[in-house]
Amino acid sequence: MPWNSRPGKVMGGANKMLDTRVAQLCQQLGCVPEKLAVILVDHGSRIAESNELLHQMAERFKAYTGLAHVEPAHMELAEPSIEAAYRRCVAAGAALILVAPFFLLPGKHWTEDIPRLVAEAARPFPHTTYRIAPPLGIDDLLVELLLRRLAQSV
Repeated sequence: MPWNSRPGKVMGGANKMLDTRVAQLCQQLGCVPEKLAVILVDHGSRIAESNELLHQMAERFKAYTGLAHVEPAHMELAEPSIEAAYRRCVAAGAALILVAPFFLLPGKHWTEDIPRLVAEAARPFPHTTYRIAPPLGIDDLLVELLLRRLAQSV
């Protein structure tokens, strides 16, 4: 079975520890979960299957965290755009929108492009606030994932 079609088991869900972590995040950010939205942003691709993977990740993150508002968005080349995802979050009642670049390391997209695109998307909604998270970065969880992917090498 190809890596991208491997059925995933969503960890967490109604897990008490996870509920506590989401509550702590909201407390740290000064919001309530109902008013919090997350946008996962990738580059976007001309290959539809690649774009679909971000949609699957957004659904898995939503199921894992229990957050009501999690949207996928692509910087370019595919829909939904960051602007469209931001509008959906606002329409759903979000007041604080966290933008999570689905990029491994910092670069021009994280330092320039995503902040510009999010600022443009937020402009018509002055009653909202947004924050941009750092890219995934270097983490032991990614080391474990890399080891898994190496085991799948052909």
